[in-house]
Amino acid sequence: MNAADPRPSRSETEAKVAAVMAQVLELDSVAAEDNFFEHGGNSLRAMRLWGELRAVLGVEFALRQIFETPTPAGLAAALDGAAQPAAARPKLVRRS
Repeated sequence: MNAADPRPSRSETEAKVAAVMAQVLELDSVAAEDNFFEHGGNSLRAMRLWGELRAVLGVEFALRQIFETPTPAGLAAALDGAAQPAAARPKLVRRS
C-alpha cells in the first residue's frame, strides 16, 4: 500500500476496484494511487483483474483500460465515466 496516499476511496467504484485489485495481487490492501504493475501485476493478472471487475461491477470495458489507467483511482474514474451495462453500450466504430 502506498503510505503517501492513505485517503479513503472517493467512490463506491473506487473502493470495489481497490478491493478486487488487492485480491488479484494477493495484498491486504491497495491505495487509490497504487499502480497495479508496480505492485506485482502482470499481463496474466491483468486478465484476471479484468474478468473480476467485469463480474463485480457488471460493466463491460476494454482490457487495455487497465494498462492505460493502472490505479484504482484512475480505473474507477474511467469506468464511472463510461460505465453502462453491457447490453446498453452501443458498438463503437473506429473512424480514420
